[in-house]
Order: sequence, then C-alpha cells, then structure tokens
Amino acid sequence: MLARIMRNDAFGWLVGAALASSGFAAFQAMQVPIDVKPGDTPTTIERDRGGHLPVAILSTAQFDALTVDPTTVRVGPTGTEAEPARTVQGDVNGDDRVDLQVLVRVPDLQITCATKVIKLTGKTMSGTDIEGSEAVTVDGCGVF
Repeated sequence: MLARIMRNDAFGWLVGAALASSGFAAFQAMQVPIDVKPGDTPTTIERDRGGHLPVAILSTAQFDALTVDPTTVRVGPTGTEAEPARTVQGDVNGDDRVDLQVLVRVPDLQITCATKVIKLTGKTMSGTDIEGSEAVTVDGCGVF
C-alpha cells in the first residue's frame, strides 16, 4: 500500500513523502544553486588556512534564497560538517536577485585531500529540505 502526502511550499515546489507498508521514504531535497567562493573559477580551497569560506545560495526566478533558514544550513564534503559563522545578503552573481551568502570556518569543514565536492544542506523557513553542491579543488595536497 502506497499513500502520498504532498503540499506546495511558498514557491509552488511540490514537497512531500511516500508512505508504504514497509516503511517511510522521503522525497529528495530540492536542488538549489550554490557558488563556493564566488568569483573563483575553478573553485580552490586551501584546507590548512584559517578564516572563513563564503558559500552563496543563489536566488533564481523559481527560488528565493532568502527563504532559507540559516540556522539549518550545514556545509562540507557531506553537507553535515560546518554551520555558518555568519550570513550576508546581497546580489553575488550580478543577476539583480538577492542571494544568501554563508560564511563557514575553514577548519570546521573537515576537508581532506580526497575532497572533490562541497555540499550544502538546509531547510527553508517552511521546512522544505534543500541541497546544493559544487566541485572543488583542494590546495596544499602535494604529491608524495
């Protein structure tokens, strides 16, 4: 037996879950565009440095980044490691839409030389799960 529970969030995204007699299976999180170190192409992270790494959640015609609850955001190789030290609102990519930039402490990211992707997870204020990712290169990993 399969039943679906669905609702629309504030932006018309269909969210919900499927219930089956064998258990509960959640729908995938809404994919949102992110930009790790905006303006840095390709994105390079210096794993042994201190300071903060900016990660922008980008607004689109279909998604308002300002609906993200910053207290739920996590960033790192699995998207569970670092929480924002602070947030900044502004147009990061020049599209006249206000984006949400989170600043996370580099040591909290738990980056290794094997890290190839930075993932961001979180929730909107209405409770919709979000996630985004970007390929990165880790600096400071010499060839031995």
